Amino acid sequence: MGLSSASYEDLQWRLGHLRRFFGSTSIDDITVIDVDSYRIVKIQEGTLKASSINKTLTTLAAILEMAVEYELIKRNPAVGRRRRLATTSPRRSWLDRAEHIRALLDAAQELSHKPRVGVGQHRALLATFVFAGLRLGEARALRWDDIDLVAGTLHVREAKTDAGVRTVNLLPVFRNELRAYKATVDNATNGLLFATRNGRPLGASNIRERILTPAAQRASTMLEIRRRPPLPAHLTPHSLRRTFASLLFALGECYSRSASPRHTS
Repeated sequence: MGLSSASYEDLQWRLGHLRRFFGSTSIDDITVIDVDSYRIVKIQEGTLKASSINKTLTTLAAILEMAVEYELIKRNPAVGRRRRLATTSPRRSWLDRAEHIRALLDAAQELSHKPRVGVGQHRALLATFVFAGLRLGEARALRWDDIDLVAGTLHVREAKTDAGVRTVNLLPVFRNELRAYKATVDNATNGLLFATRNGRPLGASNIRERILTPAAQRASTMLEIRRRPPLPAHLTPHSLRRTFASLLFALGECYSRSASPRHTS
């Protein structure tokens, strides 16, 4: 289909919500009332944000628009501004302080101290967002044979677009992170950098909710104990990707206390 694995997963997620509601309804029987009913049901379920509900409605509108083109239906009942929920654009966040970067990575390391696949995986994963600017899907698909620690390069082979396939030059601090992480991984010659115990890619929601969010919360708590400003609210993997743009400012201090990052076994 020409979709990256991340885009394919996102599409399947959207279709899953639509199938559960419209699965037994013929395309030519879907009405504006049905679309509005779907929206109301999703609001009442309380599991999706307004922006996420709108994403599923966008996919539904695209499907029905194709049906219009093929003259299967006369009009598209999912188009129109009233079909969408009002949303507010969240304030963009990123880390622009060296101490925030250090606190986040240290917190991620502390939260992954228990024996598991790749001790230090959480820290290395967040470092990949911060120091290489990778997207969530790109990091999930990253393999050890994409990394050349000697040459100091990282190859992004699976991206959202063809233009996204690229080679990233490893910053020295990130190369140190990867070396330390590689030393903790039993099979670091092939396979995924960041995987579950059975070798599958980490889930996108798990990365957001079980790795980044707890690490950010712990980092903010520790900073507040030291009477330092906490991390910005609502950090996402894309927030850390934005951090890459401000890295020249942050790198001057972030690892000045040690020649290499700290990792516990």
